[in-house]
Parts: sequence; structure tokens; C-alpha cells
Amino acid sequence: MSPAPLIFFLASLLTLGIAAPATAQPAVACDQGSNMQMRGCNDAAIRAADAQLNETWRLVLHQVDTAEGLSAADRTAWRNALRDAQRAWIAFRDADCGAPIQYQYNGGTGGPLASLACILDRTRHRTRELTDLYLRP
Repeated sequence: MSPAPLIFFLASLLTLGIAAPATAQPAVACDQGSNMQMRGCNDAAIRAADAQLNETWRLVLHQVDTAEGLSAADRTAWRNALRDAQRAWIAFRDADCGAPIQYQYNGGTGGPLASLACILDRTRHRTRELTDLYLRP
């Protein structure tokens, strides 16, 4: 079974404002060992990246909720627009890291690992993107 449904569910939680505390995790190379070992490594790295994205998301929403010079209605509209954008990003990430990559590997055993690596890369990139857009002065 592909981890995409679970990852989608976990990532969807962040759009509901449910955030897990995160600690900075160093980049881990998950390209050595058996397929099972590499999958376990990638799964763990994705969980850490999701936790960091969730924490970043929580901070972004706090920035929106405390933005000065906006009415409560404008802050709510901004929050809703961000939520919609994040949900669209999750759908894009999962689609882009799914079937297109699987076809590149012609159904081989490298496909699932490449999909996991793609999800990890996209999740880390989104965290940096949100940080740059909303959390840096």
C-alpha cells in the first residue's frame, strides 16, 4: 500500500490548524541499504519534515491572526485563502510525486522510493517557502 493516503491525511491535519511540535532535523540520506531500510528511513524523514511543516504552518496562521491593520473579516478571509492554497498544494504534491514518478520507473521497485523522496523534497521546500513568505522580516 502506498504511503500517500496516510501522508495526505497527516498533511491535511495541518490545514485544520492541528500542529505537532517540531524540532529541526538534519537532512538524512536515505539512499543506502535495502529497499525496506530506505523506505523506513524515508518514512521517518517525511514524518520529521511534516512535523516541521506543521509547526511552520501554525506560526504562519499566528502571523495572519495577529496582523495589524486588518479587520477580523479580512484576517479570516486571508486564513481561508491560505488554507485553500495549502490544500491545493498538498493535492499537487501528492499527484506530482505519485503516478508520474511511478511511470518513470516502469513499475519497478525504485518507484515507491522515488515517490517518497519527492514527497520529502516537496515538503521541505514548502516549509522554506512559507517561512520566507511569512516568517522572515
